[in-house]
Amino acid sequence: MWRYLIILIIPAILFSKTDRIIGVVDKEAITLSEIEQKLNLTGLPVTQESKEQMLESIIQTKLLLIAAEEETLSVSDQAVEDALSNTINSLKENFPSPDAFYSELQRLGITEDVLREYYRDDVESNLIVRALIQKKFGILSTSDITALHYYETYPESIPDIPTVARYSSVFLPIIPGEKTLKEKEVLIEKVNSKILAGEDFSELAMTYSEDPITRQRGGSLGTVDIDDLDPLFRQEIENMSAGEIRLIQTLGAVHLLRCDMKMGNRVSLRSIIFILTPTKEDSLRVLSFASQIKDSIELGKVPERDERIITISDGSGYLPIPPFFEDIPIGGETKIIEHEDGIYVAKIYDKKESRHPSFEEVKEDLKNLLSQRKTIEKLNYLLSRLEEEIYVERRL
Repeated sequence: MWRYLIILIIPAILFSKTDRIIGVVDKEAITLSEIEQKLNLTGLPVTQESKEQMLESIIQTKLLLIAAEEETLSVSDQAVEDALSNTINSLKENFPSPDAFYSELQRLGITEDVLREYYRDDVESNLIVRALIQKKFGILSTSDITALHYYETYPESIPDIPTVARYSSVFLPIIPGEKTLKEKEVLIEKVNSKILAGEDFSELAMTYSEDPITRQRGGSLGTVDIDDLDPLFRQEIENMSAGEIRLIQTLGAVHLLRCDMKMGNRVSLRSIIFILTPTKEDSLRVLSFASQIKDSIELGKVPERDERIITISDGSGYLPIPPFFEDIPIGGETKIIEHEDGIYVAKIYDKKESRHPSFEEVKEDLKNLLSQRKTIEKLNYLLSRLEEEIYVERRL
């Protein structure tokens, strides 16, 4: 399931009101809101430790920008625009399609131009810091001999290449059939009628909800941030108002939801949950379909995706394999595997077992790693000197 990663926190960033100074570099203050905004952008939890780490990162950036100013370093407007375009394109890749990206911007009430302006300062600062590092240190290269010495001295630090295989596989979820759905529909209508008649929602949840955890709490799901919810739930409840009741169906359940309270993005919900448990008939139906899929794969045809199946691999490339595929013989018969989350149909054509990479395979990566370490050592030395010369205060 894809998730919105960065865009969702922008409204809180743009309109944040809580603030206090938690650091100073030279004569420039660093505020609590600035720390929290940048943590939200990274997707990290806002904890004391993460705030301290982010404060240190901002202090270092500001010190380097002061050093860059003394060196009269700058970057062109075109370089900033190009970097901004790369940033926006990276954000778009977090969404299943460009349309989904622009729909999310529309939901937030902002435009792509507003988004670009929000990122502009950070992008420009990063480019200037890179220019400073380049001027101070140049390109710090690492020789093949140094990389080989590291390879032979610290083999445990170099991860093995995992087992991969070329295989065809599809997944068939076992979902309730029409009979199960109709039975639940009768029960849901009965409970809904009681709600409309004025019966207490919490008491009905304790009587009828099929989820043991929330049932004990009168159906309470607590108070949550809408942006933290699964996209399906978020789309359904983002425009709910206090007291409103809605019916939402997911793959495994039907949720009769009531909004108790809503303030901004914070919402308090209760739910009566009706579990959609597949019957033996449902399982047999999917197994029968899996047999048809197996015959297809044996003939060299991987079925196209429809609402009943999910294609995992068409056999065209090497991919990591799930643990429960390990016993499938290479080049053998297509297997039907019953798993807790559904049924898999798989045929393995070839397998490459896990192994330790040769030096030639990791040489360039090791050289890059060791060069980065050299740069970090020199950068840390530069930062310690700058902090001796420039006033820095930490108040967090």
